[in-house]
Amino acid sequence: MKFIMVLLNVLLILSVTGKANAHGLNMSTAQVTLRQNNHISIRVHTSLKEVLAQLSWQGKPKSFTQLATATENNLKPMSLALHTLFTKNMPVSFGEKEMNSKKARLPSPKQLQVKLQKALAEKVMQKRQGQHQDEFHRSNDLVIEIDGFIPKGVTNSQIQISFPKELGAIMVSYNKPQVQTLKAGKSATRYHQAL
Repeated sequence: MKFIMVLLNVLLILSVTGKANAHGLNMSTAQVTLRQNNHISIRVHTSLKEVLAQLSWQGKPKSFTQLATATENNLKPMSLALHTLFTKNMPVSFGEKEMNSKKARLPSPKQLQVKLQKALAEKVMQKRQGQHQDEFHRSNDLVIEIDGFIPKGVTNSQIQISFPKELGAIMVSYNKPQVQTLKAGKSATRYHQAL
């Protein structure tokens, strides 16, 4: 019964957004994970090209081609704008208290340059081969990881995340893994978990 409810919710989300394709969802996703009752990690997966089209920074090139062919040094302002987007412009709080020790891990300017060049190469190849361009390229997507801790003394057990508008539609999932240490058995180590 629980599986059917989850499946119905996913289908409802897909029908409302209208942005599903054969290779996956054409929207940003975020996975929020609570570990050890105080550590929060947020993994955001979004289209690099779409976020950069929405993001503003000083010296932003007028076209994607100019951006993809920019030097690593010229991509530093873009990298800084992305960092600001996912740190200062994406508050994470618990009631009135902000997340403690918030750290964001984003690709370096060099890694961004490689992703942009791959996206441009794929675009050129698809045009030459007359193929329809699929907007969903996982290899060129942007993955951001944000970690921090729930502040001490928080009585509100609800997390609030304000995702930046540049991400567009976003599907968020939450999980709280149950971790167990298993002692070695004589012939096997058995694990049982109610589903």
